[in-house]
Amino acid sequence: GEWAESLMLVPWHELNDAYGDASEVPALFYAVAVGTWETREPAWWELWGNVHHQGTVYQATVPAVPFLERLARWPGHPDRVETLSFLRQVAIGDGPFASDVREAVHPVAETLVSNWHAEGELIRRALIWLSSVYPDIAGQHPELVALIPEAHRQAWDEVVARSGYPPFGDDESENEEMDHEDQFDE
Repeated sequence: GEWAESLMLVPWHELNDAYGDASEVPALFYAVAVGTWETREPAWWELWGNVHHQGTVYQATVPAVPFLERLARWPGHPDRVETLSFLRQVAIGDGPFASDVREAVHPVAETLVSNWHAEGELIRRALIWLSSVYPDIAGQHPELVALIPEAHRQAWDEVVARSGYPPFGDDESENEEMDHEDQFDE
């Protein structure tokens, strides 16, 4: 469909990821979009490694953002939480393309977070986590932030304070990466 066609319009072979040219990225997106869990799980792993390797983002990360957005908006996709977590992690990535990626994710995060009322609990938690990167977005949705249990408010305030947005700094403490599988535990 349209999604696959637009994925193929990006000149991935001219863009760099963690391992050289990003020509594998479209196949990975296709696998995470329509594959079974047995297909999606390794594809997610490879996609994370290619466009967000050990906290570094690459030239191919910026054009990956709209495709992550589409997955995050797809109500029936089983990996929406993973997708929202991925968007958050690339937004705090480092490297020469970090500010471009952060700016590309901002309007996506703004749109996704603005629709939080229509989402279930797990997606809301993922949206809270995503909004922690952008205090301006979190500030526009105090009702969403109010869902954070009182026991976690201090940690929330610390994460938001370290976000550095705007402007985006180079201090490693601002780019601290958390384990994306455990961040939603209460």
